[in-house]
Amino acid sequence: MNNQSESRKSAFMSHMTERAGARELSDSRYNMVIGLMLVWGFGLNALMIRFLGFSIIDFVYRNAEHYTAIVVGFLVAYFALCFGGSALLRSENPAVCFLGYNMIAVPIGILLTISVISVGDFSIVYRAALYTAIITLIMLIVSTAVPHLFQNIGGGLGVALLATIVVELAATFIFHADLVIVDYIVIGIMSLYVGFDWARANQVQRTTTNAIAAASALYLDIVNIFIRILSILSKSKSRD
Repeated sequence: MNNQSESRKSAFMSHMTERAGARELSDSRYNMVIGLMLVWGFGLNALMIRFLGFSIIDFVYRNAEHYTAIVVGFLVAYFALCFGGSALLRSENPAVCFLGYNMIAVPIGILLTISVISVGDFSIVYRAALYTAIITLIMLIVSTAVPHLFQNIGGGLGVALLATIVVELAATFIFHADLVIVDYIVIGIMSLYVGFDWARANQVQRTTTNAIAAASALYLDIVNIFIRILSILSKSKSRD
């Protein structure tokens, strides 16, 4: 029975680095690093929206004839930075991990900037941020209280998210339909991901590098929830 339990635990923790002799942090410092990384990521995004938002939109409008090239170039850079950042997050060096985190946060920040500025109404943005914070807090509390509920759902969540994205792409490009229900489904999936990633973060070695990697996973979960809530609220306003 113990061997079976250890096997499940090892598979569950395989996404994070485990190093013999690694210097571990106390629980409070480990959680503090995760919190600081999240504050850094969202703070960086807020600064990008504040100081670069309209410049980015203006650049796209002034170069409308090159719109396709701009989009393709952005997507190439986006995926290159995100995949590169993900690779660096596995490093044993905290500075390299931090660089990887920023390589993810910057292109995500551009995406957030476009989403926020496109909405135009910052009251909607603030509401979306508030709802996102409430959902995140609830999932963190539930995951802390009953972590075993989330420890084996990672694979299922990945399949569900992939299937949802395929359905959304088909609806958009084949049937030219905008399915609002997809936003709700993604919010549900990413909310469960918050619980999963928080449970995972508390099952691995409490090292600085693992704290940064855990923060990056939670950061992406929260960003996806925010973008989908923002989409729902903006669509609701446009129908009024």
